[in-house]
Amino acid sequence: MGQLLFFYTSIGYMKLRITYFLLATLTFFSSAQVSSEERAQEPRDVLTIVASDNTQPFSFSLPDGSPSGLYIEFWKLWSQTNNIPIRIVLTSFEEALLLTKQKNTLNAGLFRNKQREEWADFSLPIHNVQIGIIYNRSIDKKPKLRDINDLKTLVLELSFQENYIRENYPDIELSTFKDFDLGIQKLLDNEAQAIIGALPWAYSELAKKGLSGVFVISDEVIVSNNVFALIAKGQPELLEKINHGIENIPIDKLINLEKKWLPTLKPFYKEAVDFSALTLAEKKWLRSHAQFSVAMAEGNYPFEFYDKKGEASGLVADYIYHVKSKLNIDTFISHQATWMEAFELFKQNKIDIISDIVNTPERAKFINFTEPYFSTHNVITIRKDSFFVDSMESLSNKKVGILDGYEVELFSKDYPGINFQIVESDNDGLLKLSEGEIDAYIGIISLINNRIEQLQLSNLMVAAFAPYKFELSMGVRKGLESLVPILNKVFASMTEKERASIANTWLSSQVNRGIDTKTIILWALPVILFLLIITISIISRSNRRLQLEVSIRKKAEQEATHANSAKSEFLSSMSHELRTPLNAIIGFSELLKFDDNMSPAQIENIVEIEKAGEHLLTLVSEVLDLTKIELGKMEFDSKPILLSPIVESSINLIKPLTKKHHLEVFYENNVDKAVIKVDAGKFKQCLINLLSNAVNYNNVNGKIIVEVKASDDNHLVISISDTGIGISEENLKRVFEPFQCVSLEHHFKDGIGIGLTITLNMIELMGGKLNVTSKEGEGSCFSIVMPLHNLESINGNRE
Repeated sequence: MGQLLFFYTSIGYMKLRITYFLLATLTFFSSAQVSSEERAQEPRDVLTIVASDNTQPFSFSLPDGSPSGLYIEFWKLWSQTNNIPIRIVLTSFEEALLLTKQKNTLNAGLFRNKQREEWADFSLPIHNVQIGIIYNRSIDKKPKLRDINDLKTLVLELSFQENYIRENYPDIELSTFKDFDLGIQKLLDNEAQAIIGALPWAYSELAKKGLSGVFVISDEVIVSNNVFALIAKGQPELLEKINHGIENIPIDKLINLEKKWLPTLKPFYKEAVDFSALTLAEKKWLRSHAQFSVAMAEGNYPFEFYDKKGEASGLVADYIYHVKSKLNIDTFISHQATWMEAFELFKQNKIDIISDIVNTPERAKFINFTEPYFSTHNVITIRKDSFFVDSMESLSNKKVGILDGYEVELFSKDYPGINFQIVESDNDGLLKLSEGEIDAYIGIISLINNRIEQLQLSNLMVAAFAPYKFELSMGVRKGLESLVPILNKVFASMTEKERASIANTWLSSQVNRGIDTKTIILWALPVILFLLIITISIISRSNRRLQLEVSIRKKAEQEATHANSAKSEFLSSMSHELRTPLNAIIGFSELLKFDDNMSPAQIENIVEIEKAGEHLLTLVSEVLDLTKIELGKMEFDSKPILLSPIVESSINLIKPLTKKHHLEVFYENNVDKAVIKVDAGKFKQCLINLLSNAVNYNNVNGKIIVEVKASDDNHLVISISDTGIGISEENLKRVFEPFQCVSLEHHFKDGIGIGLTITLNMIELMGGKLNVTSKEGEGSCFSIVMPLHNLESINGNRE
């Protein structure tokens, strides 16, 4: 017996040596053309996955020899998710076990038993398999295994069920097989009456052989057992990497994989988490952080307030409740009198989450922000009988009401010439505006019209959009960074219907109920198209007139000058008149998106109306700027300013566009505390225009490089380069001419070609120069050259 055992052991060892010889040979030939450096790295970097062949649906070879199956695709998904290269080897069950005992080798999936525990470490469970019974035709019913006497039963050699049956069913006559075909043949010949094995495997084998109706599959489940990956003991770092990688895979991907291969069975990971977009690691983290404190203030209807029962309510509270239900977590809402009080507690780490906060660069230094979960527009409101307002620059030296919070930080920094006045609420600000205590008020479009109607302030009107959108994020304190991607997944998984439902609950009252929504849709789109046609016709006709006048300038210079002035006056007047209905169209479009009565198709139409309105409003604003320049009415409030804040703010404003187009932005300032003398608002407008062009005329996954440096002649050079489509040599000569669109490709064409003209004129009127270099197909570089001032000029100006 000892000699026989030695003989079989020697055969097993020889098989192992032969297998490794073949693997080494394959590796050698497959890497023959790979560099020596890569070959040296491969043994350390590549993890070998071994699995049993011909065990459908878990692991098997396709006719072309490539590996497939549930466990094969599981480890491919693991590899892709964690960026860890793997090599898959399919072999016999016995050889797979022998190979698993080598270093840096993983068995794709096995049950756990005492024998394997002696030499192997096990991963986290990756699946669950039920062990059942296949009876032949001699068993005409589905009895319990213990109720049958003298039952000859087969199990796979060296399998989990072999040891399990021997230990738990000692009276059963048990034999083993190495090949399923032989086991089936013994059932057909009545040499055995039952096979005990993994049910999914048994179903697959019988279906493949066309024998599904020949045998009886018992309803009895012998055992339901978890499946693990196995590695040889003594590799703790590898085991940690394997488990960490399993936890990184999104659960919804694991569930989809199981449904693909086992569509009739309940997925193993279905019970792992209610919200399947999370990974196992994120679910594990949530289990160890079961409760979070959330700060909410009162008196900020409709965003956050407390109802008559003292319960948190409003748009923000609904988002918190949605997060709570999705993640199955406990949230303790901390009731604070004001938002600033809540913010102070949050800064002291006494609160985990501040539920409604806007992301600013300063706050991002100590707060972990989620992506915005709610976004709307800010607007400028004025009295109907007051001065004309078309932009923030129109508010220079005016008293402007604004709520305390993020707006003060952003607006005060970018518009230092405006006298901002803190108000207690929207009602307070609008009442002060109506009574003449302030000149304008900045607030959220979703609320302003409703407040004006409620307070019956008929002398007020919305004049223009403010440059910053109102975007709410959730802020998470330091130490809870892992919560941010989890919250982002919750927000990203929300459907448009869910978002609209929340918004409509709290903002639907902002829509004027006397206006039929369908009527607005039918009215607004033709109006926008009509206004667009009128504007373009006016511009085109004026342009043709200008060209004609230039050709006869020598004969009638005085007449041409007068005509040009009249044209500019006319365009200026028209631009003013067009802005009011455009603002109304955009405002109504914004509000209509939250109406529950709108169908998806209508919402799509509304979005297109809003986009068209905003585009047309931009064109009208550009025409207005150009006419102001031509008439000499463009006013500049030039003062010495630090350049860095205005450049950084401009870059931050175009970041949503760069993310959308997958662009990288690089910023380098080589001049410490550089000072220039400009009108801050208009200079920023020029920077944003050049940055927007760098985005619009760039390639996907391209780059934008912003560089500030000093020249030898005491000037400052701000260059904005892109890796986009570039400009041909011929078009480069007329790039600053008005109404010239010189892009190479039609799908890049946007606007009417006056943005660069306006930018050039503004820069020159502020004492600078605008230069351009470009190469077709490689990108462009626009450089602003301004006289360099010293830092003392700012201090002197402040004094």
